[in-house]
Amino acid sequence: MNMLYRSYELDLETDYSQFYLVDGDDLYSSEQFWYDEEDFISRIDPSSGIIGILTERSGLMKVTVDVVDKKPELENQDSYDHIVECSLEIKSGHLKIKDCPNFQTIKDIKLPLGYYRVRFYSANFSTVDSDYSGDDYYKLVLWKEEQMSEKKVVKQYED
Repeated sequence: MNMLYRSYELDLETDYSQFYLVDGDDLYSSEQFWYDEEDFISRIDPSSGIIGILTERSGLMKVTVDVVDKKPELENQDSYDHIVECSLEIKSGHLKIKDCPNFQTIKDIKLPLGYYRVRFYSANFSTVDSDYSGDDYYKLVLWKEEQMSEKKVVKQYED
């Protein structure tokens, strides 16, 4: 069983159906995201020091962030529409969750330096309406890893 170091429940307001995980205050350029169709389909775009994450809609949404001591077992895949993992190196000691398009820090999480694996769960896409309302929710689980690893789609969402 994994030991939960910290858990955060966030109400994240964002536009353009995306938000970011950033190592410290790394600079951001919108030109660096979503040019690769595979990144768009996988709903996650890892770059050096930053990860772009696609949501099903814009607006106010629930995001849970859990930091655990080791790689957790996968949660029940039937409860989620999409699950994907990738890596991020933390060089600053701070993981910042930032909105789009203003790139404002929503949460600053202090972390030991090193490589982290990020698992991104997405759920309830079928509740999203054309007016950007819905009961979709998102969960991020982070744990340290020895080295950076490739992005892996665990469960692909199909429209």
